[in-house]
Amino acid sequence: MVVVIDSIMGSGKTTYMIDHINRSYEERCVDGAYNPFADYPRYMFVTPFLKEVDRIKGACPKLDFRSPVTKGGAKLNHLDDLVRRGSNIAMTHALFYNVTDELSRLIADMGYTLILDEVIQCVEIDDTLTKSDKELISKSEMVLFDEVGNASWNEAKYAPYNGKFNKVRDLCRNNKLHRYGPNTYIKTMPLGYITSFKEVFIMTYMYKASVLSSCLAVEGVPVAMKTLIDGKLVAMNGKSHEQAIRRDLQGKIAIHDGPQNKYGKQEGNEQPFSKGWLRRCTPEMVRAIKASVGYYFKSVAKSKSFYNAWTTLKEAMVYFKGDGYAKGFITVNARATNEYGHKTALAYLANMFPNPILVQYLHKRGIEWDQDLYALSEMLQWIWRSAIRNGEPISIFIPSERMRNLLIDWLNDDLAIDQHEVVPQLLAA
Repeated sequence: MVVVIDSIMGSGKTTYMIDHINRSYEERCVDGAYNPFADYPRYMFVTPFLKEVDRIKGACPKLDFRSPVTKGGAKLNHLDDLVRRGSNIAMTHALFYNVTDELSRLIADMGYTLILDEVIQCVEIDDTLTKSDKELISKSEMVLFDEVGNASWNEAKYAPYNGKFNKVRDLCRNNKLHRYGPNTYIKTMPLGYITSFKEVFIMTYMYKASVLSSCLAVEGVPVAMKTLIDGKLVAMNGKSHEQAIRRDLQGKIAIHDGPQNKYGKQEGNEQPFSKGWLRRCTPEMVRAIKASVGYYFKSVAKSKSFYNAWTTLKEAMVYFKGDGYAKGFITVNARATNEYGHKTALAYLANMFPNPILVQYLHKRGIEWDQDLYALSEMLQWIWRSAIRNGEPISIFIPSERMRNLLIDWLNDDLAIDQHEVVPQLLAA
Protein backbone atom coordinates (compact mmCIF):
# COMPACT_ATOMS: atom_id res chain seq x y z
CA MET A 1 0.00 0.00 0.00
CA VAL A 2 1.17 3.50 -0.87
CA VAL A 3 0.00 6.30 1.43
CA VAL A 4 0.14 9.78 -0.11
CA ILE A 5 0.07 12.72 2.29
CA ASP A 6 -1.15 15.42 -0.08
CA SER A 7 -1.11 18.70 1.76
CA ILE A 8 -0.28 22.28 0.84
CA MET A 9 3.26 23.58 1.23
CA GLY A 10 4.14 24.57 4.77
CA SER A 11 1.33 22.53 6.33
CA GLY A 12 3.72 20.41 8.39
CA LYS A 13 4.07 17.18 6.41
CA THR A 14 7.71 16.59 7.40
CA THR A 15 7.01 17.49 11.03
CA TYR A 16 4.13 15.02 11.07
CA MET A 17 6.31 12.26 9.63
CA ILE A 18 9.13 12.94 12.09
CA ASP A 19 6.63 12.60 14.94
CA HIS A 20 5.29 9.40 13.37
CA ILE A 21 8.78 7.89 13.16
CA ASN A 22 9.64 8.82 16.74
CA ARG A 23 6.29 7.55 18.05
CA SER A 24 6.73 4.20 16.30
CA TYR A 25 10.05 3.83 18.09
CA GLU A 26 8.78 4.88 21.50
CA GLU A 27 5.79 2.53 21.27
CA ARG A 28 8.19 -0.39 20.98
CA CYS A 29 10.22 0.61 24.01
CA VAL A 30 9.68 -0.80 27.49
CA ASP A 31 9.67 1.87 30.20
CA GLY A 32 11.42 4.19 27.75
CA ALA A 33 14.26 1.76 27.09
CA TYR A 34 15.16 -0.08 23.90
CA ASN A 35 13.35 -3.42 23.62
CA PRO A 36 15.59 -5.89 21.74
CA PHE A 37 12.63 -8.19 21.05
CA ALA A 38 10.43 -5.54 19.43
CA ASP A 39 9.83 -5.52 15.70
CA TYR A 40 11.30 -2.10 14.96
CA PRO A 41 10.52 -0.78 11.47
CA ARG A 42 13.46 0.14 9.27
CA TYR A 43 13.13 3.52 7.59
CA MET A 44 14.56 4.91 4.37
CA PHE A 45 13.90 8.65 4.18
CA VAL A 46 14.45 10.05 0.66
CA THR A 47 14.39 13.82 0.14
CA PRO A 48 15.53 16.22 -2.62
CA PHE A 49 17.92 18.19 -0.40
CA LEU A 50 20.90 17.45 1.80
CA LYS A 51 19.75 19.92 4.45
CA GLU A 52 16.56 17.88 4.87
CA VAL A 53 18.71 14.77 5.30
CA ASP A 54 20.48 16.55 8.17
CA ARG A 55 17.13 17.65 9.60
CA ILE A 56 15.86 14.06 9.80
CA LYS A 57 19.06 12.83 11.42
CA GLY A 58 18.87 15.57 14.05
CA ALA A 59 15.12 15.20 14.70
CA CYS A 60 15.19 11.41 15.22
CA PRO A 61 18.31 10.89 17.36
CA LYS A 62 17.23 7.58 18.90
CA LEU A 63 16.83 5.97 15.48
CA ASP A 64 20.42 6.79 14.47
CA PHE A 65 19.69 7.63 10.83
CA ARG A 66 22.77 7.10 8.67
CA SER A 67 23.62 8.77 5.35
CA PRO A 68 25.69 7.05 2.65
CA VAL A 69 29.07 8.69 2.10
CA THR A 70 31.87 8.29 -0.39
CA LYS A 71 34.54 6.46 1.55
CA GLY A 72 36.84 4.12 -0.33
CA GLY A 73 34.27 3.74 -3.08
CA ALA A 74 30.93 4.98 -4.37
CA LYS A 75 28.04 6.12 -2.16
CA LEU A 76 26.00 3.28 -3.62
CA ASN A 77 28.42 0.78 -2.09
CA HIS A 78 28.01 2.38 1.32
CA LEU A 79 24.22 2.37 0.86
CA ASP A 80 24.38 -1.36 0.14
CA ASP A 81 26.38 -1.86 3.35
CA LEU A 82 23.90 0.19 5.43
CA VAL A 83 20.95 -1.79 4.04
CA ARG A 84 22.64 -5.09 4.89
CA ARG A 85 23.11 -3.84 8.46
CA GLY A 86 19.45 -2.82 8.67
CA SER A 87 20.34 0.80 9.46
CA ASN A 88 17.79 3.59 9.26
CA ILE A 89 18.85 5.63 6.23
CA ALA A 90 18.36 9.24 5.14
CA MET A 91 19.49 10.17 1.63
CA THR A 92 18.72 12.29 -1.43
CA HIS A 93 16.60 11.62 -4.50
CA ALA A 94 19.81 11.72 -6.56
CA LEU A 95 21.22 8.67 -4.80
CA PHE A 96 17.89 6.83 -4.83
CA TYR A 97 17.86 7.12 -8.63
CA ASN A 98 21.05 5.03 -8.69
CA VAL A 99 19.58 2.05 -6.81
CA THR A 100 20.10 -1.20 -8.74
CA ASP A 101 17.84 -4.19 -9.24
CA GLU A 102 19.97 -6.20 -6.83
CA LEU A 103 19.90 -3.52 -4.14
CA SER A 104 16.15 -3.05 -4.59
CA ARG A 105 15.61 -6.76 -3.90
CA LEU A 106 17.79 -6.52 -0.80
CA ILE A 107 15.80 -3.52 0.46
CA ALA A 108 12.59 -5.51 -0.02
CA ASP A 109 14.03 -8.50 1.86
CA MET A 110 15.00 -6.26 4.78
CA GLY A 111 11.44 -4.94 5.09
CA TYR A 112 12.15 -1.22 4.82
CA THR A 113 9.52 1.51 5.00
CA LEU A 114 10.03 4.22 2.36
CA ILE A 115 9.32 7.85 3.20
CA LEU A 116 9.51 9.89 0.01
CA ASP A 117 9.68 13.64 0.47
CA GLU A 118 8.18 14.94 -2.79
CA VAL A 119 7.40 12.66 -5.71
CA ILE A 120 10.34 11.30 -7.61
CA GLN A 121 10.66 11.89 -11.36
CA CYS A 122 10.31 8.29 -12.47
CA VAL A 123 10.56 9.09 -16.21
CA GLU A 124 12.87 11.70 -17.74
CA ILE A 125 14.78 12.47 -20.92
CA ASP A 126 18.50 11.71 -20.74
CA ASP A 127 20.36 14.84 -21.84
CA THR A 128 23.84 13.64 -20.88
CA LEU A 129 24.64 11.99 -24.21
CA THR A 130 25.62 13.98 -27.28
CA LYS A 131 24.51 13.14 -30.80
CA SER A 132 27.95 11.70 -31.54
CA ASP A 133 27.76 9.59 -28.35
CA LYS A 134 24.50 8.06 -29.52
CA GLU A 135 25.91 7.43 -33.00
CA LEU A 136 28.92 5.66 -31.49
CA ILE A 137 26.72 3.55 -29.20
CA SER A 138 24.55 2.54 -32.15
CA LYS A 139 27.39 1.90 -34.60
CA SER A 140 29.38 -0.21 -32.13
CA GLU A 141 26.25 -2.08 -31.00
CA MET A 142 27.05 -1.48 -27.35
CA VAL A 143 23.32 -1.16 -26.67
CA LEU A 144 20.60 -3.29 -28.22
CA PHE A 145 17.00 -2.08 -28.49
CA ASP A 146 13.90 -4.25 -28.81
CA GLU A 147 10.86 -3.40 -30.94
CA VAL A 148 9.37 -1.02 -28.34
CA GLY A 149 12.65 0.71 -27.50
CA ASN A 150 13.72 -1.08 -24.30
CA ALA A 151 17.52 -1.09 -24.07
CA SER A 152 19.86 -3.89 -23.06
CA TRP A 153 23.64 -3.94 -22.82
CA ASN A 154 25.37 -6.12 -25.43
CA GLU A 155 26.89 -8.57 -22.96
CA ALA A 156 28.20 -10.81 -25.75
CA LYS A 157 30.56 -8.10 -27.02
CA TYR A 158 31.00 -5.76 -24.04
CA ALA A 159 30.54 -7.75 -20.83
CA PRO A 160 33.92 -6.63 -19.36
CA TYR A 161 33.49 -3.02 -20.58
CA ASN A 162 34.90 -0.17 -18.46
CA GLY A 163 34.94 3.28 -20.03
CA LYS A 164 33.04 6.41 -20.99
CA PHE A 165 29.66 4.69 -21.19
CA ASN A 166 29.68 2.97 -17.81
CA LYS A 167 26.54 4.85 -16.76
CA VAL A 168 24.76 3.76 -19.93
CA ARG A 169 25.82 0.17 -19.23
CA ASP A 170 24.46 0.36 -15.68
CA LEU A 171 21.16 1.88 -16.84
CA CYS A 172 20.74 -0.93 -19.35
CA ARG A 173 21.56 -3.66 -16.85
CA ASN A 174 18.92 -2.32 -14.49
CA ASN A 175 16.17 -1.86 -17.13
CA LYS A 176 16.29 1.93 -16.81
CA LEU A 177 17.08 3.02 -20.37
CA HIS A 178 14.72 3.24 -23.36
CA ARG A 179 14.80 4.84 -26.78
CA TYR A 180 11.97 6.89 -28.23
CA GLY A 181 12.33 7.56 -31.91
CA PRO A 182 15.81 7.49 -33.43
CA ASN A 183 17.56 9.97 -31.13
CA THR A 184 15.79 10.37 -27.77
CA TYR A 185 16.97 8.34 -24.80
CA ILE A 186 14.57 8.04 -21.86
CA LYS A 187 15.65 7.16 -18.31
CA THR A 188 13.11 5.48 -16.05
CA MET A 189 12.96 4.24 -12.50
CA PRO A 190 11.25 0.82 -12.34
CA LEU A 191 8.12 1.15 -10.20
CA GLY A 192 9.18 -2.00 -8.37
CA TYR A 193 11.87 0.09 -6.68
CA ILE A 194 9.03 1.85 -4.85
CA THR A 195 6.32 -0.82 -4.53
CA SER A 196 8.70 -3.45 -3.12
CA PHE A 197 8.98 -1.56 0.17
CA LYS A 198 7.00 -2.90 3.13
CA GLU A 199 5.26 0.48 3.45
CA VAL A 200 5.45 3.65 1.37
CA PHE A 201 4.64 7.20 2.45
CA ILE A 202 4.81 10.01 -0.14
CA MET A 203 4.69 13.60 1.11
CA THR A 204 3.79 16.11 -1.57
CA TYR A 205 1.21 18.57 -2.86
CA MET A 206 -0.95 18.01 -5.94
CA TYR A 207 0.21 14.42 -6.24
CA LYS A 208 -2.04 13.87 -9.25
CA ALA A 209 -0.03 16.42 -11.22
CA SER A 210 2.92 14.01 -11.18
CA VAL A 211 4.01 11.32 -13.62
CA LEU A 212 4.43 8.94 -10.69
CA SER A 213 0.73 9.23 -9.90
CA SER A 214 -0.25 8.21 -13.43
CA CYS A 215 2.32 5.40 -13.58
CA LEU A 216 1.13 3.84 -10.32
CA ALA A 217 -2.50 4.18 -11.40
CA VAL A 218 -1.83 2.44 -14.73
CA GLU A 219 -0.12 -0.41 -12.90
CA GLY A 220 -3.08 -0.74 -10.55
CA VAL A 221 -1.08 0.04 -7.42
CA PRO A 222 -3.47 0.88 -4.55
CA VAL A 223 -2.96 4.38 -3.20
CA ALA A 224 -4.55 5.81 -0.06
CA MET A 225 -4.94 9.58 -0.36
CA LYS A 226 -4.51 11.41 2.94
CA THR A 227 -4.09 15.02 3.98
CA LEU A 228 -3.27 17.02 7.10
CA ILE A 229 -5.88 19.05 8.94
CA ASP A 230 -4.73 20.78 12.13
CA GLY A 231 -1.72 18.49 12.25
CA LYS A 232 -3.80 15.31 12.07
CA LEU A 233 -3.71 12.80 9.21
CA VAL A 234 -7.18 12.28 7.71
CA ALA A 235 -8.62 10.76 4.56
CA MET A 236 -8.78 13.19 1.66
CA ASN A 237 -12.38 14.07 0.84
CA GLY A 238 -12.48 15.73 -2.58
CA LYS A 239 -11.52 19.40 -2.39
CA SER A 240 -13.38 20.14 0.84
CA HIS A 241 -10.25 19.81 2.95
CA GLU A 242 -8.77 22.92 1.29
CA GLN A 243 -11.78 25.18 0.95
CA ALA A 244 -11.05 27.15 4.11
CA ILE A 245 -7.35 27.41 3.21
CA ARG A 246 -8.07 28.76 -0.27
CA ARG A 247 -10.66 31.23 1.01
CA ASP A 248 -8.01 32.62 3.33
CA LEU A 249 -5.45 32.73 0.51
CA GLN A 250 -7.84 34.71 -1.72
CA GLY A 251 -7.43 37.61 0.70
CA LYS A 252 -3.65 37.26 0.83
CA ILE A 253 -2.66 36.82 -2.84
CA ALA A 254 -3.30 39.92 -4.93
CA ILE A 255 -3.07 38.99 -8.64
CA HIS A 256 -2.28 41.97 -10.85
CA ASP A 257 -5.06 42.74 -13.33
CA GLY A 258 -3.87 45.56 -15.56
CA PRO A 259 -2.76 46.51 -19.09
CA GLN A 260 0.71 45.03 -18.49
CA ASN A 261 -0.90 41.60 -18.91
CA LYS A 262 -1.46 42.28 -22.61
CA TYR A 263 1.90 40.70 -23.50
CA GLY A 264 0.66 37.33 -22.25
CA LYS A 265 -2.72 37.24 -23.96
CA GLN A 266 -3.33 33.99 -25.83
CA GLU A 267 -4.08 34.38 -29.52
CA GLY A 268 -4.56 31.35 -31.74
CA ASN A 269 -2.07 28.62 -30.92
CA GLU A 270 0.46 30.96 -29.34
CA GLN A 271 1.46 30.32 -25.73
CA PRO A 272 3.09 33.54 -24.49
CA PHE A 273 6.01 33.05 -22.09
CA SER A 274 6.43 29.39 -22.99
CA LYS A 275 9.92 28.21 -23.96
CA GLY A 276 9.25 28.40 -27.71
CA TRP A 277 7.58 31.80 -27.47
CA LEU A 278 10.44 33.24 -25.42
CA ARG A 279 12.93 32.04 -28.01
CA ARG A 280 11.01 33.94 -30.72
CA CYS A 281 10.66 37.10 -28.65
CA THR A 282 11.98 40.15 -30.52
CA PRO A 283 14.27 42.73 -28.87
CA GLU A 284 11.36 45.20 -28.97
CA MET A 285 9.12 42.76 -27.06
CA VAL A 286 11.85 42.08 -24.51
CA ARG A 287 12.22 45.81 -23.82
CA ALA A 288 8.45 46.23 -23.50
CA ILE A 289 8.13 43.30 -21.08
CA LYS A 290 11.04 44.56 -18.97
CA ALA A 291 9.36 47.94 -18.80
CA SER A 292 6.08 46.35 -17.69
CA VAL A 293 7.83 44.39 -14.94
CA GLY A 294 9.64 47.50 -13.74
CA TYR A 295 6.38 49.45 -13.78
CA TYR A 296 4.65 46.73 -11.77
CA PHE A 297 7.23 46.72 -8.99
CA LYS A 298 7.63 50.50 -8.82
CA SER A 299 4.09 51.78 -9.44
CA VAL A 300 1.73 48.89 -8.60
CA ALA A 301 3.42 46.89 -5.85
CA LYS A 302 5.39 49.99 -4.79
CA SER A 303 7.94 47.69 -3.22
CA LYS A 304 11.64 48.07 -2.50
CA SER A 305 14.05 45.81 -4.36
CA PHE A 306 14.72 43.77 -1.19
CA TYR A 307 11.12 42.52 -1.28
CA ASN A 308 10.94 41.86 -5.03
CA ALA A 309 11.19 38.38 -6.53
CA TRP A 310 10.85 37.29 -10.14
CA THR A 311 11.44 34.35 -12.39
CA THR A 312 11.44 33.17 -15.97
CA LEU A 313 12.86 30.22 -17.84
CA LYS A 314 16.63 29.89 -17.52
CA GLU A 315 17.30 30.79 -21.16
CA ALA A 316 15.46 34.13 -20.85
CA MET A 317 16.74 35.30 -17.46
CA VAL A 318 19.58 37.41 -18.85
CA TYR A 319 17.17 39.28 -21.17
CA PHE A 320 14.45 40.16 -18.69
CA LYS A 321 16.40 41.24 -15.63
CA GLY A 322 15.99 44.94 -14.95
CA ASP A 323 16.64 47.74 -12.50
CA GLY A 324 14.96 47.39 -9.15
CA TYR A 325 14.36 43.66 -9.33
CA ALA A 326 17.33 41.95 -11.06
CA LYS A 327 18.83 40.63 -7.80
CA GLY A 328 15.51 39.09 -6.77
CA PHE A 329 15.69 36.26 -9.32
CA ILE A 330 14.57 32.86 -8.01
CA THR A 331 14.95 29.88 -10.32
CA VAL A 332 11.64 28.77 -11.80
CA ASN A 333 11.97 25.27 -10.33
CA ALA A 334 12.91 26.39 -6.79
CA ARG A 335 11.80 24.00 -4.05
CA ALA A 336 11.84 23.59 -0.28
CA THR A 337 13.79 26.69 0.71
CA ASN A 338 12.87 29.38 3.25
CA GLU A 339 15.57 31.73 1.99
CA TYR A 340 13.06 34.02 0.26
CA GLY A 341 10.39 34.17 2.95
CA HIS A 342 10.64 37.98 3.04
CA LYS A 343 9.62 38.44 -0.61
CA THR A 344 6.19 40.08 -0.91
CA ALA A 345 6.08 41.36 -4.53
CA LEU A 346 6.45 38.72 -7.26
CA ALA A 347 6.62 38.54 -11.06
CA TYR A 348 6.19 35.15 -12.74
CA LEU A 349 7.32 35.42 -16.38
CA ALA A 350 6.83 31.80 -17.42
CA ASN A 351 4.26 29.52 -19.01
CA MET A 352 5.12 25.98 -17.96
CA PHE A 353 4.75 22.86 -20.10
CA PRO A 354 6.31 19.43 -19.68
CA ASN A 355 8.68 18.32 -22.41
CA PRO A 356 6.43 17.39 -25.39
CA ILE A 357 8.60 14.40 -26.33
CA LEU A 358 8.19 13.04 -22.82
CA VAL A 359 4.42 13.59 -22.98
CA GLN A 360 4.28 11.66 -26.28
CA TYR A 361 6.44 8.85 -24.90
CA LEU A 362 4.16 8.44 -21.88
CA HIS A 363 1.01 8.61 -24.01
CA LYS A 364 2.19 5.71 -26.16
CA ARG A 365 2.53 3.71 -22.96
CA GLY A 366 -0.97 4.50 -21.78
CA ILE A 367 0.08 7.20 -19.33
CA GLU A 368 -1.70 10.55 -19.52
CA TRP A 369 -0.02 13.56 -17.90
CA ASP A 370 -2.27 16.54 -17.15
CA GLN A 371 -0.26 19.50 -18.45
CA ASP A 372 -2.36 22.15 -16.68
CA LEU A 373 -1.98 20.46 -13.30
CA TYR A 374 1.75 20.17 -13.94
CA ALA A 375 1.97 23.90 -14.74
CA LEU A 376 -0.08 24.91 -11.71
CA SER A 377 1.95 22.67 -9.41
CA GLU A 378 5.23 24.18 -10.65
CA MET A 379 3.95 27.73 -10.20
CA LEU A 380 2.56 27.11 -6.71
CA GLN A 381 5.85 25.64 -5.58
CA TRP A 382 7.61 28.79 -6.76
CA ILE A 383 5.07 31.16 -5.18
CA TRP A 384 5.46 29.35 -1.87
CA ARG A 385 9.10 30.36 -1.66
CA SER A 386 7.79 33.84 -0.80
CA ALA A 387 6.21 35.40 2.30
CA ILE A 388 2.93 33.56 1.65
CA ARG A 389 4.49 30.48 3.25
CA ASN A 390 4.57 32.49 6.49
CA GLY A 391 0.94 33.54 6.13
CA GLU A 392 1.83 37.06 4.98
CA PRO A 393 0.07 38.79 2.05
CA ILE A 394 1.79 39.02 -1.33
CA SER A 395 1.11 40.54 -4.73
CA ILE A 396 2.00 38.86 -8.01
CA PHE A 397 2.25 39.81 -11.69
CA ILE A 398 1.59 36.86 -14.04
CA PRO A 399 1.41 38.13 -17.63
CA SER A 400 0.73 34.66 -19.10
CA GLU A 401 -3.05 34.44 -19.46
CA ARG A 402 -2.98 30.67 -19.08
CA MET A 403 -0.90 30.65 -15.89
CA ARG A 404 -2.82 33.54 -14.36
CA ASN A 405 -6.15 31.81 -14.96
CA LEU A 406 -4.84 28.55 -13.50
CA LEU A 407 -3.97 30.35 -10.26
CA ILE A 408 -7.31 32.18 -10.17
CA ASP A 409 -9.23 28.94 -10.77
CA TRP A 410 -7.22 27.16 -8.07
CA LEU A 411 -7.96 29.88 -5.54
CA ASN A 412 -11.67 29.74 -6.47
CA ASP A 413 -11.82 25.92 -6.28
CA ASP A 414 -12.71 25.80 -9.98
CA LEU A 415 -10.07 23.22 -10.97
CA ALA A 416 -10.89 19.52 -10.96
CA ILE A 417 -7.56 18.63 -9.38
CA ASP A 418 -9.02 15.59 -7.66
CA GLN A 419 -10.07 13.89 -10.90
CA HIS A 420 -7.68 11.30 -12.24
CA GLU A 421 -8.02 9.35 -15.46
CA VAL A 422 -5.53 7.07 -17.15
CA VAL A 423 -5.60 4.70 -20.08
CA PRO A 424 -5.78 1.22 -18.45
CA GLN A 425 -2.87 -0.47 -20.13
CA LEU A 426 0.90 -0.19 -20.17
CA LEU A 427 2.46 -1.01 -23.52
CA ALA A 428 6.05 -1.40 -22.38
CA ALA A 429 7.63 -2.49 -19.14
